[in-house]
Order: sequence, then structure tokens, then C-alpha cells
Amino acid sequence: MIGIQPSAEKFYRDHHKYTRDDVRDLLDLRDVKQSGSFITTEKDAINLGPYLAEVAPVIARVQMEIVDSADVVDTILRVIAERRTKA
Repeated sequence: MIGIQPSAEKFYRDHHKYTRDDVRDLLDLRDVKQSGSFITTEKDAINLGPYLAEVAPVIARVQMEIVDSADVVDTILRVIAERRTKA
């Protein structure tokens, strides 16, 4: 951990575009929990759109290193094939 103590968690689906109501809920949660700030990923910060300045989160940069690229490619191809058979 990097010295951050979360006081609450709020989850949204991937690629969620935040609305005014979402932001209001987040700000209310921050007030209730008496938290200093929010933390989010760079990717999700983009989804805050016009509300980014109002929420003013700490933005965490997430990096990923692929160790076994052949296994990753095999997994991606398998998932694609499974989804095609379900469609």
C-alpha cells in the first residue's frame, strides 16, 4: 500500500460516464465519511468529463507488464471464440 487509507468504495461499471447525480452522490459520500479526497485511475478520471475539477481526485497511474505474451494471446483468442459461439 502507498499510505492511503480508504474510507469507502464506490463501484461503477467499466466505461461509466459520470452524471451530475453520480457526482452529487460521490461528494455526499465524501462528506459523510469525512474523507479528504478521492482516488481513481487515469482511465476513470477521463470518464468524469466535465466533473473532473469538481471531484478533484488523486489520479493513480496503473501500469501492467505482460510476462507471458503467448498465454495472453491464447486467452484473448479463446475468449473471442467463446463469445462468437454464444452470439
